[in-house]
Amino acid sequence: MAATYANITPTAFSQTLTNRSGTITLGGTAQTLAAVNAARKYLLIQNVGSNVIWFNFTTTAVQAQPSIRLAAGASFEMSAPNFVSTELVSIIGGTTGDAFTAKEG
Repeated sequence: MAATYANITPTAFSQTLTNRSGTITLGGTAQTLAAVNAARKYLLIQNVGSNVIWFNFTTTAVQAQPSIRLAAGASFEMSAPNFVSTELVSIIGGTTGDAFTAKEG
């Protein structure tokens, strides 16, 4: 007996991205990258500066563990249907003016 297969179409969604890009406003001082957002389905953070930056979801970012280290040129991405944190995102870097790109959806 031949197997029968159903056509399964993945659920897709589209969403407008909010630009959260910026720079480290004061080296060594944490700043808010994105506020709490219960509807967040996507987050991208890319370090486009030349120094390490750190970010955190559960507590204020510090330049060490438990924050997440992002080397120069590296990026971090979360997207649905996988896990996406809806918590406030805090970011910190040691050098004023270091740039990051961030998109939230």
